[in-house]
Amino acid sequence: MLIDNKYYEEIKHLNQWWQNAELIKQDVKLKELEQSSFIWKPEVINEINFNIDGIYSIRGPRQVGKSTAIKLMIKNLLLVKKVNPFNIFHFIVDRISSFEDLIEIFRDYLSEESINNQQRKYFFIDEISSLDNWQRAIKFLKDAGYLENATIILTGSHSLDIKKGSERLPGRRGLIEQPDKIFYPISFKELADIYYSQIKPNKKLISLINKKINYKDSINLDFIQNKLNKILDIYFLTGGFPRAIDDYFKNGKISKVTYELYLQWIIGDLLRLGKSEQRFFEIMKSIIKNMGSRSSFQTMSKGTNISYQTLSEYLYDLEEMFVLKILYYLEIPQKKTSLQKDKKVFFLDPFIFFNILNFVGLGENPFQEAKEFINDPVKKSKIAEFIVGLHLNKKYYKKLFYYYDKKEVDFAAINKDKNIIPYEVKYQSKIDKKE
Repeated sequence: MLIDNKYYEEIKHLNQWWQNAELIKQDVKLKELEQSSFIWKPEVINEINFNIDGIYSIRGPRQVGKSTAIKLMIKNLLLVKKVNPFNIFHFIVDRISSFEDLIEIFRDYLSEESINNQQRKYFFIDEISSLDNWQRAIKFLKDAGYLENATIILTGSHSLDIKKGSERLPGRRGLIEQPDKIFYPISFKELADIYYSQIKPNKKLISLINKKINYKDSINLDFIQNKLNKILDIYFLTGGFPRAIDDYFKNGKISKVTYELYLQWIIGDLLRLGKSEQRFFEIMKSIIKNMGSRSSFQTMSKGTNISYQTLSEYLYDLEEMFVLKILYYLEIPQKKTSLQKDKKVFFLDPFIFFNILNFVGLGENPFQEAKEFINDPVKKSKIAEFIVGLHLNKKYYKKLFYYYDKKEVDFAAINKDKNIIPYEVKYQSKIDKKE
């Protein structure tokens, strides 16, 4: 392949299977997966229909496995589906400066004789959200007919940017029913599946993990409680981020380097959005102080020397980066949110929480501090509450709120039938009838 483009060397490096399909096995991401202490295949891999024209977006936090998922899809196309290697194109967009460059890259690639234009083409464009006006390039290519008989996968780490960009492609995304996918960190259930695949399987535990049970069944499960608690204690520390889990499985702890990697991802993305690390520091101190409590943005900003308007901007950006979740009060009769009433904020992964807790506390040993934190039953119960919240958020996404009247309801969700489902979280050894 002789692409006449200033990005030729990079394109060649990213698409080594053009030389030989078997070279996909030598890919860095797939090698890292092989060397990992566990194997995890994200659900999103099975949610992409490669047989029809369509433009998918996959968004989620950094370092959660989106790039690895792309390589697993490419490997399957090459070695299982036996797709012509030249009909698979991968590019990382954060290395280019303009949407015009992206158009040029597509056009040069599609002009190559090695491509079989009678067969379907597959485009994997990573970190699309790092390129301003990227949707203009996709719109042009689609309207000009360059993306016929093709499936396009776009990934990004900033939810708002890729969501808004996708919305600017009306009528151009094909016949796929759900083109926008969210790539969340590993869930507690998935971690339990992973953990028990590493040791001697327990059929009763695995059946419990993989199916719903009613209350009558649950009261007979005391024999399994200790094992579930062990997995949950691991999840309190590692959350759902693959590198943190791998560290723990291999070494029984999470390295300081791993904590710093994820913290720098958050700070780096904020800096790219024109935000300040010092203001982020001050705001996170306030959020952790008020965690689990109802507060207004004005209350959260007290003691920070930051206006509540600025604080809210930071929180909105952090929410779109999948760092935290803002819960709004639900007006029950109208089934609408109230933007004026107090909010609740929780982190979207316990590992991220402990990372930021260490950051604002200027600690030296984040893993040891995390272990000490969860040894306190009161503090641990707060983490348990937002772990439930982050799992509910995966299920209901924009339909998750909270409610209070005489008594607060931790979470209130609106399901597909527009019914309100209340959730109250208790993390304690005994629950009385009133609770």
